[in-house]
Amino acid sequence: MAFEEQVPADGRRDAERILDIERAMDGLAQTDKKLADLVAARFYAGLSTDDIAEMQGISRRTVQRQLQRANVWLRYELAENAD
Repeated sequence: MAFEEQVPADGRRDAERILDIERAMDGLAQTDKKLADLVAARFYAGLSTDDIAEMQGISRRTVQRQLQRANVWLRYELAENAD
């Protein structure tokens, strides 16, 4: 039995979505490494905006703005690649 036959359609969509997110993160890192590092600290490491601000030596508000900017960039990339 082929792997594709063993994985439910929802599982394949989830796996494809994860790969899309990883590709978008790679693109963000190529475009703006600092933004990609902030996203990784927030969502992969689970750090709070206060923790990130302290670690980076910037204000909490700056972290929030940068994460918002990264969010817009990632959503655009994911929407572009959804077709």
